Amino acid sequence: MERSVALGHALDRIKLLEEEKEKLIRMVKALTTPSKSSWQTYELAVGMLEQHAPAVKGTDTQKYLKTDKSKHSASDAELDLRTEYRLHFSNAIYSSIMSVTSPATPLSLSDAIPCAGYPPHIQAQQMRTFRCPEYEVRPLLLEAEASPMATAYTSFRDWACRQIESGEPKENILGPERIEIDLLFRAREPSDPHTVSTWACEYFRALQGIDVFVCLAGIFNFDRFMRWIIAPSAETYANIPPGQRPTPCQRLVPHHPASDLPVLPELRDGLIYDLRDFILASQSYGTTVNWHKGLDAAVDVDPDTAKMTISDLFAHHIWNLDNWSFSRGFAAVFPELRRRYRVLPDVVIPPTPSRVEELLEKRDSILKGIKHEGI
Repeated sequence: MERSVALGHALDRIKLLEEEKEKLIRMVKALTTPSKSSWQTYELAVGMLEQHAPAVKGTDTQKYLKTDKSKHSASDAELDLRTEYRLHFSNAIYSSIMSVTSPATPLSLSDAIPCAGYPPHIQAQQMRTFRCPEYEVRPLLLEAEASPMATAYTSFRDWACRQIESGEPKENILGPERIEIDLLFRAREPSDPHTVSTWACEYFRALQGIDVFVCLAGIFNFDRFMRWIIAPSAETYANIPPGQRPTPCQRLVPHHPASDLPVLPELRDGLIYDLRDFILASQSYGTTVNWHKGLDAAVDVDPDTAKMTISDLFAHHIWNLDNWSFSRGFAAVFPELRRRYRVLPDVVIPPTPSRVEELLEKRDSILKGIKHEGI
């Protein structure tokens, strides 16, 4: 009798494990197979139906599709600018390493990943995603990609890692915990250090036409993200804003390094399969973090050193993705954002008035006082 009960429990346990296995297999299939959003899938399906059955008149293609485009609002269908901003940097690379099929039969997780068709070294990192703590698994990049959008990220990462490996104190590379933003407003001087925050500042200083508060938010996110990339630990990972932490797709699918940089996880996942110029789109159409307290509240100026840092109040504000909004033009380039974030009705959002001159005057006044005391 006891053996029968034990056997019954064992069978129930096996059934439960099989169900969990199926869930994992479905997740791997979804993440390791090129996919498009329902919006893109619909357009592709309609195009194929029209291409392969042009002589059939009066055929309602809607009945062949599970996705009903009528569910998309008029504003969605009105503006679509993906093609104009698409970057054709590596079609050959993607087609050579990405399988177009997924396992069609139930397999163990260790069998499902090889069936996706990636090279062995990529499969090894994919398996680490399931075996290691989340903070130890970094994004899976196409390291051979050498475009400017890629090297802006990977060149500093590689330099920083080499410096630390050669004996440079990690603190000299990561810089202070409070994010210094002086180099956002001036050119680099010989005495300036090379830290994570100075890299982030120079990245955004090179961009024109982007809202200054969006730049500050980007610097904050880049700083926290790069700290973890260079020195992965539970602590550095916890300090990354939740929206900037790598998604499962970033960890499992080899992708262009630029796809790691945008703040929004849905946007990063979308760029992995359909890379578009998010910088140009932001410059053209605008985004906003809806900060209305002014630059003086977003930036702290140290009265003793004149160093400018991002305030805790501003950091807390941008930590919450609900405070971000996007123009209708930006959402037309990235339909992935629709129905997930606030999309404003205007095609273009102008930069928020910031009074940068007043902030710099405050800094310069402190610097003059420091020089006067030193005389």
